[in-house]
Amino acid sequence: MQLDGALVKIADLSVGGAQVLSQHQLKPQQRVRMILADDLGMVRLNAAVAWALFEVSQGIARYRAGIEFKDPEVKSVGAFCARHKIPSN
Repeated sequence: MQLDGALVKIADLSVGGAQVLSQHQLKPQQRVRMILADDLGMVRLNAAVAWALFEVSQGIARYRAGIEFKDPEVKSVGAFCARHKIPSN
């Protein structure tokens, strides 16, 4: 996933938003553009940072942030979520 052009790791994803891990600083209320992409297509989203925390985990400094989608294409985001769902045991 890309957030304002930078690669970020998705910790959680739904049709309303995402939790991401980023090496770049993120601040609450910051407007961002997000791209979800895979071999079947791309979904572009306008979003805002709902909350952000700075953390150090296993010696790696990063930001963990909640991203709220603004007027998402629910079908497209839902299809992306379904394609990348981690099966539960």
